[in-house]
Amino acid sequence: MKIFMLAATILLTAGAANAATFFKGSLSGSQETVPNASTATGNGTIELSDDMNSIKVNLSWNNLTAPAAAGHIHCCAFLGAIGPVAIDLAPSNVITGSASGTFDLTLAGTYGGVFLNANGNNAVSARAAFLAGLTGGKAYFNVHNQNFPAGEIRGQIAAVPEPATWAMLIAGFGMVGASLRRRTAITA
Repeated sequence: MKIFMLAATILLTAGAANAATFFKGSLSGSQETVPNASTATGNGTIELSDDMNSIKVNLSWNNLTAPAAAGHIHCCAFLGAIGPVAIDLAPSNVITGSASGTFDLTLAGTYGGVFLNANGNNAVSARAAFLAGLTGGKAYFNVHNQNFPAGEIRGQIAAVPEPATWAMLIAGFGMVGASLRRRTAITA
């Protein structure tokens, strides 16, 4: 019985200790710091490398009111607040489109100037601030255009647990439930 509980605890803590490496955001006008009635939408994903030194980003948007003029990951601000541009995604100048790329977080040139200056003016400090903001829910995608220079659509970025983490959590909860059932049966 004690071994069974120990195994369940190990599975649960292993799942919790495995940091999420995938992040996503759903963009809309209602999430802008000054919400707007735009019907445009978007989706963004970030995959953080295992060594946490690079990210792969995919951002797509649909039905902007004017072609995209800029697209960024901003950091570090919760929904309703504005953060500086952390990483420029250089989107195509279209109403419906996408931007993607892999970014080396160890290079100062990866970061926007204001963000870099606000974080020690070096890549080490900027990387630490960006990772803290990303994992803390304080980073967001933003797509700007001439009709909405401050941003037509925005999406706060949140961690998405990996499938292996979900499997470990489900298995752990199952083991705890089974041990509790067994314990009830033995004492009855």
